[in-house]
Amino acid sequence: MGDDSMVRIEPPPSIRAAKVLSIDYALERLPNCRAWYRGFAAWEILAYVRFDGGPVQSTVTTRQIGQQRLAAPANFDIPDGAHSAEVWFYASDIGGCTQWDSNYGQNYHLRF
Repeated sequence: MGDDSMVRIEPPPSIRAAKVLSIDYALERLPNCRAWYRGFAAWEILAYVRFDGGPVQSTVTTRQIGQQRLAAPANFDIPDGAHSAEVWFYASDIGGCTQWDSNYGQNYHLRF
């Protein structure tokens, strides 16, 4: 997906001072992989981040509440001296469905 209107990243004005990149991802951006297994949501959306071209880090953007998956902040520690981050998202489910939100393969780029 290329529309970044539903990706909110906090705190925009002082991201370097915060030392944490917090992503509140809109789960509806990746709507296709939503399998259920025995009455429970059997899917996940991961956020990936690479600071200044370094190693890739990932974490989940959801939490299991009862039988459903709900949005949860994806938090990444910002390395000392970092000036940029590359961000993209990946959904998958138990049935083998996969879907990417990566700005059409270009990923989302942040400078701070």
